[in-house]
Amino acid sequence: MMTIPTGYFDYWIQNIDSYSRLIADPHELERAWINKDKRVTSAYDFDELMEQLLDDLRVEEHVDQFKDSLQRMGALEAVTAFAAELTDLDQTVKGRPQLRDPQVLLRSPEWENLRRTAEGVVGALSGAQ
Repeated sequence: MMTIPTGYFDYWIQNIDSYSRLIADPHELERAWINKDKRVTSAYDFDELMEQLLDDLRVEEHVDQFKDSLQRMGALEAVTAFAAELTDLDQTVKGRPQLRDPQVLLRSPEWENLRRTAEGVVGALSGAQ
């Protein structure tokens, strides 16, 4: 397990909030992925979004490491569900190539599940501030 720098939780949770807001908005990723609007996000496609969340921010690992802080904020359940949904969707997309098409993915029930968990994170973090 790596040593986490002081203050990293604040950086991490701000990023989780930003990504959750991006995913929860039904139009932002459509603009970025279908309309190719690069001003929306640096996550230019699904794979890049997963890389940023699962690899760069290490959502699953850090949910466990930050569970006490998340619990104090009242966001542990929502962020845990978000991390699980991200992992599930990543695996689903790997097994179903048709979901690599952003028009198919963003209209799929699997994406809707992720969008709803992202809304839960936004709500939990909004209540924590």
